[in-house]
Amino acid sequence: MDRFTATNFAPVEYDGLLVHPMLRLKVAVQDRLQLQWVSAHSPRVQGLSLRLRRPGVPGAKGRGGLLRADDAEVPTIVLWMDTAPVSVEVRCVQVTDGAELQVSNRWRMDDGTEHEWLNNFGIVIESRGPTSYLLRCSDGYGAPSFEDLIVRVEHIPAVASSA
Repeated sequence: MDRFTATNFAPVEYDGLLVHPMLRLKVAVQDRLQLQWVSAHSPRVQGLSLRLRRPGVPGAKGRGGLLRADDAEVPTIVLWMDTAPVSVEVRCVQVTDGAELQVSNRWRMDDGTEHEWLNNFGIVIESRGPTSYLLRCSDGYGAPSFEDLIVRVEHIPAVASSA
């Protein structure tokens, strides 16, 4: 956490790995994300936050649009491995100029408290092609373990219509 803060949330090297605070994607209206839970090896319930944000703009002014999952249209979607289907689709329904989609890991404690961006959190991002990623997430407790949550993310750009 301290190293990410010191670098303005840029990736950092840890034990020979490039570790990111989040996956950041440039998206457009009607782009889709297909998420698939792969595994979790943590005693804490694992999840993901997806946000459309304008980088460097704090608070409500930094909101970068709306996402849709099922019938909900909101600026931030939180998915939990214990309640979400194995595969989830999220659609970008409104995107502000300069906004990016930010995907980060979350975890829930036994008492229901949710955490994100705490202690030894981080994500090793493995590119599986130009629009496909495998996220290996550490939930921040103990030494970093990039097996706490593993999830596939496929960015499916909207198809431009022909004139």
